Amino acid sequence: MSFTYAGTSTANLAGVTAVLQEWPSLGGHTIESTAVTGKDGRFFHDSTRVATRFVFDVIIEGSTPQQTGERRDAFTRLIDPAQGPRSLVLDADSGWIYHDVLVAEEITWTRMTWERGLGFRLRAQVAFETQGDPTARQLDPDVLTGTGSLTYTHTLGTTSAYPTLSFAPLTAQTSYDIRIGTHELAISRFASWTGNHRLVLDYEHMAFHLETSAGQRVASAVRHMSNYQRPALHQGQTYQVSVTPERPFRFHPNARRA
Repeated sequence: MSFTYAGTSTANLAGVTAVLQEWPSLGGHTIESTAVTGKDGRFFHDSTRVATRFVFDVIIEGSTPQQTGERRDAFTRLIDPAQGPRSLVLDADSGWIYHDVLVAEEITWTRMTWERGLGFRLRAQVAFETQGDPTARQLDPDVLTGTGSLTYTHTLGTTSAYPTLSFAPLTAQTSYDIRIGTHELAISRFASWTGNHRLVLDYEHMAFHLETSAGQRVASAVRHMSNYQRPALHQGQTYQVSVTPERPFRFHPNARRA
């Protein structure tokens, strides 16, 4: 199984073979709990997922020692952590992308074969770890559209998600009522509303603003919101999403895979 890092696939690197050895789920998962004194049981406090770790078995080969060394160097340049965290896609799971991934530890190359006629091969374990959110996102995210309302069942990914809702407001409207399942929100009118602006409520990044058709932010929506509670989409649950007064809108589930 090859991988794509920062847009370059190891399958396109001459003489490089990368096989995933550890394919994690619920990466970096920990649970905080306390034993119940005198009873059989525990109090559950919290659970966290702090990082996702991927370990690859990498083989680099060439027809000469020099060629093998050059290919090793090309591979090392690709994954060099000095370039900062970058994206990782597992080629067998190519619909999902992990952001902000870095090499997690030193790489030690060992010789498999090093003889003319047999070839010149180096082998090492290469470990990556997520530096930000440990979950994967859809590489090509789903976008739903509705006029006034839509019904959505969250079946994508493997864990809960935080959606984004956007629509172009009416300039004469004094307020809007938003509903995402049981989550309710009132938005009061912006003095700067125009027909070219779009209201964006991004609960994945907790970013709320007006933006132009080109995506440029022009005003914060925070002081116009009745609350800052974060709606979550849970696996297998169905949600009614609505904008009142009725407006065409876009709804991004922002599906995640743990």
